[in-house]
Amino acid sequence: MSGVELIITLLETAGRTVIADYMDDEAAKQFIADIKEFMTYFTQYGYVEYILPRSYSTHSAIGWRTKPGKSVGIFYQMYPDIAAAIEQSGFRDSIVAEAGLDRPVALNLNSTRKDATVKQRIGTGWPPRLRDKVLRNADTNPFFDGSVTRDKKDIGRNCAEVLNNSTRAQGFAGAVVIRVLGLARVCGVYELSMADFLEMMANACLYEQLARNYIASLLGLDKINITRYGYQLPNGTTLGTRKNYTIPSEGNSGYFIHAGKIQQGRPILTYPAAVEDLQDVQIRVSKTTTLIEHEPILMDSAVATALSYRPCIKRKRTKAKSLTIGVLRDVGHGIMGKSATSRQKATKSDVHGNSLWQSQEAEPIIIRVSRSRGTGRLFAVIDTIGDYFWKWSAAGLIGKPCGCAKADPHKRIDDGRFRGIAITDVFCHSHATQTQLVPGYDSYQLHWVTGDLPLAMQKTGSYVMNMYVQVHGECLYCALNNAMAYGCTLVIAGGI
Repeated sequence: MSGVELIITLLETAGRTVIADYMDDEAAKQFIADIKEFMTYFTQYGYVEYILPRSYSTHSAIGWRTKPGKSVGIFYQMYPDIAAAIEQSGFRDSIVAEAGLDRPVALNLNSTRKDATVKQRIGTGWPPRLRDKVLRNADTNPFFDGSVTRDKKDIGRNCAEVLNNSTRAQGFAGAVVIRVLGLARVCGVYELSMADFLEMMANACLYEQLARNYIASLLGLDKINITRYGYQLPNGTTLGTRKNYTIPSEGNSGYFIHAGKIQQGRPILTYPAAVEDLQDVQIRVSKTTTLIEHEPILMDSAVATALSYRPCIKRKRTKAKSLTIGVLRDVGHGIMGKSATSRQKATKSDVHGNSLWQSQEAEPIIIRVSRSRGTGRLFAVIDTIGDYFWKWSAAGLIGKPCGCAKADPHKRIDDGRFRGIAITDVFCHSHATQTQLVPGYDSYQLHWVTGDLPLAMQKTGSYVMNMYVQVHGECLYCALNNAMAYGCTLVIAGGI
């Protein structure tokens, strides 16, 4: 038996023994066939290589391992925010080495262990100074309190559907496999059993959070400062690079800018524009905050910039209309959004004619000014967007501009399905309604934000699941195709 035959045999025997604990026979058979197909393909193209020991033993690692050059490049393609943050740090090579991003990750098939141990091993390859800092903090470690547990059958159903969906993607089918191996690398784990692989695939969104938090700590950034590097703006820059250098910035690596000041006893914001020039933005002061004349007001530069990219959609509301709309949102809008007659009118489309912006009204944004307990400085932050309290977290896979320059009729999506999978459009903004509208493993949801960049940012903090964020310059077809390849069933669409 050749070495390659040994690996395939182990996948179909030892691997199946483990997988059978998570899936029924038919699903396990298909899962193994998909893994075999993808890993063979990835080997041919140099993303992974075979692990074949000189002499066989029950403790030898046998299977596949990533080849750092190409596999890291694909991981950066999936996480452009992480790639850009490292690149702009100015110490790319040293950071990559310290972070362990140049180390291979093995999928070891020579094990019949049915329980995952990856959560107990996260951070093993990290520098000790960062291991304690990240893992012993509930704010940076999603597994801190040990409450993240899932039934094996639930994990199996998730993995079976995610991998099956990924086979339908064009261009890079099976990319979710490289995503899982890449997340293991960033999380400091360099060998996975099949049980570990299933655990990481099912909970990829949590390992993704941990990976970003680790990189942020390594770079000396707040965790949300990683995500800002992924949002592409119409002027060709990103939220991470667009700073107003004519306005003093301070703290948190210069990400806070002087956005205004106290004038005649009230807060006046002047960056990115006067509040009255922004779309449906109001400013309020916390009741316990004392104001000092001419005192500067600080604001996160990314949030301030995002406010200037709100669409020009004026709200025309009466009290009666607001009451009616509120009732529809909380009771019936989720159902209405699924019917053909209630589809919103498109106001902007991509190059293929797919809708990008819809005719829904913009939600009001409340900015609250309060004094920091730590520094005593005045800060302006978004308090609410419509029915939502502001929460921008480092979550989701953020897209990249695609190369589609001409209309392609084959990339037009208009039958409510994509590669045979049902798509649901969600236009409502109510938190009460949207918590009930979470896609399953076998369906996709497009949550439309009508060009509202702050709302797109907010939505990444609303769900703990695999989500994909469409960016400026990316057509809907490519966004859905990438989401499918990477294992995401929720797409935040039409952001800017």
